[in-house]
Amino acid sequence: MTPMVTTFALDEIGRGLPIDPEDLSSQLAAHRHLVIEAPPGTGKTTLVPPALANIVGGQGKVIVTSPRRVTARAAARRLRYLSGDSKAVGYRVKGDSQAGSAVEFVTPRVLVNALLRDPELPNVAAVVIDEVHERHLDTDLLLGMLIELTQLREDLRVVAMSATADAPRFATLMGAEIASYEAPMFPLTTTYAPHPERIQLSDAFLRHVAHVTQEASEKATGRALVFVPRIRDVERLTALIPGSLPLHGSLTAKEQDRALNRREGTVVATPIAESSLTVPGVTTVIDTGLERQAKRDALRGVTGLVTQTISQSSATQRAGRAAREAPGTVVCCYRQGDLTRDFPTPEILSADLTEAVLTALAWGSTELPMLDPFPEPAFTDALTTLEALHLANGHAITDLGRKAAAIPTDPRSAATLLRLGSGAAPAIARLTDDDPKRLARFTHRSRTVDPGTVASTLRPEWVAKKQADGTYLTAAGFRAGTRSRDMPHTDWIAITDISRSPRGYVINHAEPVNEEPEFVTDRKIITDGDNLQVRLVTHLGAIVIKETPAQPTPEERAQFEASKPKKMSARARNLFNRLQFAHRHHSDEWPEPQPGDYKELMGQVPWDKFGDIPPETWTSPAGNNHRINYTDNGPEVALKLQECFGLTTTPTIVGVPIIFELLSPAGRPLARTQDLASFWSGPYQGVRADMRGRYPKHPWPEDPLTAKPTARTKKRL
Repeated sequence: MTPMVTTFALDEIGRGLPIDPEDLSSQLAAHRHLVIEAPPGTGKTTLVPPALANIVGGQGKVIVTSPRRVTARAAARRLRYLSGDSKAVGYRVKGDSQAGSAVEFVTPRVLVNALLRDPELPNVAAVVIDEVHERHLDTDLLLGMLIELTQLREDLRVVAMSATADAPRFATLMGAEIASYEAPMFPLTTTYAPHPERIQLSDAFLRHVAHVTQEASEKATGRALVFVPRIRDVERLTALIPGSLPLHGSLTAKEQDRALNRREGTVVATPIAESSLTVPGVTTVIDTGLERQAKRDALRGVTGLVTQTISQSSATQRAGRAAREAPGTVVCCYRQGDLTRDFPTPEILSADLTEAVLTALAWGSTELPMLDPFPEPAFTDALTTLEALHLANGHAITDLGRKAAAIPTDPRSAATLLRLGSGAAPAIARLTDDDPKRLARFTHRSRTVDPGTVASTLRPEWVAKKQADGTYLTAAGFRAGTRSRDMPHTDWIAITDISRSPRGYVINHAEPVNEEPEFVTDRKIITDGDNLQVRLVTHLGAIVIKETPAQPTPEERAQFEASKPKKMSARARNLFNRLQFAHRHHSDEWPEPQPGDYKELMGQVPWDKFGDIPPETWTSPAGNNHRINYTDNGPEVALKLQECFGLTTTPTIVGVPIIFELLSPAGRPLARTQDLASFWSGPYQGVRADMRGRYPKHPWPEDPLTAKPTARTKKRL
């Protein structure tokens, strides 16, 4: 059915906004693909959708994506109010919708799911992707799908809107023109008020922020806007600032309006107020310089949110909020040199890709036109997870995978729902903040399933057994502590929510496993020189239940005798290990080495690979050489932690990241990591807190990325 034609009064809607409605309409009419570059507060989210709706007329709806449910609803309410037409503007988000005949605001995932249901996107004439600069994974994925769709639907208009200066990259990707608009800016004064416990978000730091806010508010003509990274920090800080108002995505529309529909009272907000929502009356911004970023721990299968310092573009957007209506002030609660990134880290480079890869497989292409392609290690891990869930077979989606992709929830929940039936819907809905009745419609009927069984099916690797010290050992092989006294009182639990802290992993929620899990018994071969031992190991993943000795079979003994290496010199053994490592990871380029002396081994190296033999040593940024130990897990290097300062990416050998064993000044192990970026942004702060008092003569900087790498004491630097 063709949508009812609505004409929006752009002059009324755009009254007081810096964008000229006539010029904007001209740009939109002239270019089917357009990137609009405009800073926060210019009104692009308010004016572009109705201007585009006027141009497409009755050809179809204008769909506008916003990265958060709260901003999609807020934008729809505002445009509905300004236009005076309650039927023309609507929204669709998870669990809530109001139809709109001309314009609808949605989250990116809602539109992605619509594309999977019908790739031609009928009755849609234009798509506006807002906040593309934030580089959310679903937004990047959606843009790639739409670019491919425009090859088939030449009539489809696609507009991307960015609040930062990276618009040319999006324009090149889309084959689009750029329309730039400025907002009038009043003079802005920047001051700095750093605190040593900023990254830890300690009580002392928040008291410091509260003091700075109250001090700045006394001098300001308008209200203050304070940026903190988490909802918990909003709640902690509003308790310290009398009369302050919270603003975050979990508030109801009425609660959000208390901050958005008045011009007085300090507002304490998450980064949602950075560019997505406009807070009126602000002349002072207090910026903690912190945000939450998804970080993926591939070794443990955990993706957690890590607190980190924002990018320069985010800092600029936050500061600009203070100078939209009058001369303003921004107080930065960090050092001037703390901002080391120009733009936010794209979520695609750090998050779990399982849902995105399943979407791409269902769409028919994993090589979508995106600013950043799927990174290879995370892409491979996602395929492995999908295969374990029987949703993919190699790079091909299975029939079960297509059914799972059609369910508007994550792949694990979809696979569990399809396996256990509607009886699992209540438990899945509780874990994913969804509607159980809605989920139950996508699967067969079944009796109610125990929540522990549901959680175990969702994440079998997160089934855990309580240890003597009170921690839990997971089937995945890592330990986790608990924060809550409300943990199940059973020896076995199924973890449903886990987070990463500087001191390790913390279980936030788990379901009891009332029946003992099904164990597997394997034969474990142990070789020690000329000795061969076999043990029967009963286990659930890394959780060993029982281990008993057994007699080797004739086949096991024959294999052991055949595998005994020839006696080699230390030099030859070192080369053999390096060649074996190269073969293990690139068997198509490196033949499997056969034991022999050094000369015989060198004779086995392909003539074009002499310069590519994995090295014996690795040189740290401090200039010291360290021996590389080639193990089954990967190349390992042990060195003092301070020698890695400034190293933002983990170096690789034949494409395999080095595993660093970071040592104290006394040579004792502090941490092992294959992801230095995650270590610096998370666990390092806990190590620093523990070690700087024990080794005060050695450097333990707050920001290790800008510190000078060294193996010396501070006095000798």
